[in-house]
Amino acid sequence: MPPLIALIAGFAMLGVFVLLGRSNRRVACYGFIAAWLALCVAHFSYATRVAAFGFQQELAVHAGVFGLPALLALILAGMFHRRQPPSS
Repeated sequence: MPPLIALIAGFAMLGVFVLLGRSNRRVACYGFIAAWLALCVAHFSYATRVAAFGFQQELAVHAGVFGLPALLALILAGMFHRRQPPSS
């Protein structure tokens, strides 16, 4: 899968998680991070094997493609946490 398509798919998946988790968007963001990073473990093992053959750019691309959506989800989770009214 080309990196740009994987990156767009990650952001789309984050949007789906946030839309479906309307009651608690912060938990939805954390759920996305867990699902997204679990999905990426196999890809990172592939990228690491390819990097061992001298293609270090492949590892950097995979880190960016899989890291950016997770980083955005972490930032959004922090923003949603600040917006929540304090529970009484």
